Amino acid sequence: MKTGNTSYNLVLAKLKSLYDYNIRDCYESPEYLRSAIKNVYRENYRSIINEIKFELGDLVNEKYISNFIKTLESFTIEEPLLRCPKCGNVWMPESKDTWGAFLGDDKCAKCRTKGKFMRIPFT
Repeated sequence: MKTGNTSYNLVLAKLKSLYDYNIRDCYESPEYLRSAIKNVYRENYRSIINEIKFELGDLVNEKYISNFIKTLESFTIEEPLLRCPKCGNVWMPESKDTWGAFLGDDKCAKCRTKGKFMRIPFT
C-alpha cells in the first residue's frame, strides 16, 4: 500500500466517504483503517498488513503500535458494518453479541445516537 498508487487512493477515499477521516486520523481509530483496507484490498488484506508491519520495523514492538497492528489484524469478513440514519456514519460495532438478523443495537461512533442500525455489506 504505497502512497500514490490507485489502491492507496481508494483507501483514502473510503476513509473519507465512510468515516470523514483521513489517514492521520486512523492512528487513534485503527478500526476505520482496517475496514477501508479490507474493503479495497479484500483477498490481499493480510499482505497489506504485513507490508505495514514491515514499514514500521522495530516500532511494531512499541505497545501502542502493537495494539494498532493487533486491531488491523483482528478483522474478519464476517464483521458487519452499521449505518446511522441520523448522520450517515458507517462503522464497525464493538460487539457481535447484539446482532439480530438485519439490525444491530449499538451507538453511532460519530453522533452517539443510540438505537437499532441497518447492517450494510461491504461495497
